[in-house]
Amino acid sequence: METNLKPGDTVELTITSLGSGGEGVGKYQGMAFFVPRGLPGDKLLVTTRKVKKRYGSGELSKVLKPSSHRRETHCATFEAGCGGCQWLHLDYQEQLRQKTNTLRETIKRIGKMSVPVDSILPAAHMRHYRNKFSMRVDAKGTIGLNRENSHEVLDLDGCMMETRENVQVYTRLKGLKIPRKTNQIHLRSSPDGKVAVCVFADEFNDGYVRLEKELRSRCPMLAGFDVKTRKRHHHVGGAKSLSIKVGEIEYELPSGGFFQTNYQQAAVLLD
Repeated sequence: METNLKPGDTVELTITSLGSGGEGVGKYQGMAFFVPRGLPGDKLLVTTRKVKKRYGSGELSKVLKPSSHRRETHCATFEAGCGGCQWLHLDYQEQLRQKTNTLRETIKRIGKMSVPVDSILPAAHMRHYRNKFSMRVDAKGTIGLNRENSHEVLDLDGCMMETRENVQVYTRLKGLKIPRKTNQIHLRSSPDGKVAVCVFADEFNDGYVRLEKELRSRCPMLAGFDVKTRKRHHHVGGAKSLSIKVGEIEYELPSGGFFQTNYQQAAVLLD
């Protein structure tokens, strides 16, 4: 269907579902319209950003009528546009229902299988559970998370999702000089409160040795410090791995290694 809609126009839109990326989806003149932070049941005022023949996307300008599942986030960072969370404004029981439906539809539509899917086993804790903090660093040395749908790095006051130990190390890092050509800094905390730092950079230099020493003097919970470039892995100081016990199994996790970001739910998964 042809439309005279163009970027910058404002439209009223009712959200009917959630997309695979967490955005709200509604219909406008027969087109699917994707709106980050839109929720099923919302009636929104939307500023269009992209208009194609069959779909479009936009930015939420105003909630005209909120969904019954919309809730207060109590997070200034989210309200400032942080892209770390997509569904913080959606009540938890509805999050579980939406995720279950997404899995069922994926198995049916992509897997071409008819497989029963049980209900999700919910998490016991909704705050300070995330054990990995993956931060971006911009050319000015600002450390934080990307603004939603943007490459702009937001300087955070903290994060309610991350473990308190990760937030403490992040806060100390913000006051230190970060070497140029640093791209990302990943923090991983262990169940006993230790934090490993893994820096991703274009090149290695002595600035990281100084950074490790300064950070260690300010953070008694610091475990190991590593720097990864495209060519090699540099272990700068401290432990080379984190000891992580889940259930009856103890893991040695190297810096930058993969692990479930929620230890409590990892135990449920393992069980």
